[in-house]
Amino acid sequence: MTPARIFVSALLSIAIVGCGEPTVIDIVKDSHVSECTGATVGDMLVGYFPTTNWTAYNGDAPGTFRIHGEGELQFVGVTRTAVLRFVLDQSKGSVTFDGATLGGDEQTPAMAGQMLAAMCEEATG
Repeated sequence: MTPARIFVSALLSIAIVGCGEPTVIDIVKDSHVSECTGATVGDMLVGYFPTTNWTAYNGDAPGTFRIHGEGELQFVGVTRTAVLRFVLDQSKGSVTFDGATLGGDEQTPAMAGQMLAAMCEEATG
């Protein structure tokens, strides 16, 4: 890509963000998942982690994105990093929970579900 095209692409990206278009991360943060209809994904994670880092990746199919919310929590007296994964399917307008890791270890669906349920309970109080 030429420097001129890179510059134009960067300006276009800034203009889109400046116009207030939500990012895929914003869409996920403002969405509900079937496991917790009483709170948004953002409310659950931000309420549970002192600091939440969000990242977005292209999904496996066109129009899908993998969104990761990462933060630290106390688990059995030790601070561990947890990553919860969500999938945004723009064609369906849906967000689904896709699992979690704790301390870098993949959690079973049951354990990941319990982690999400605890976050939901905390957010809906």
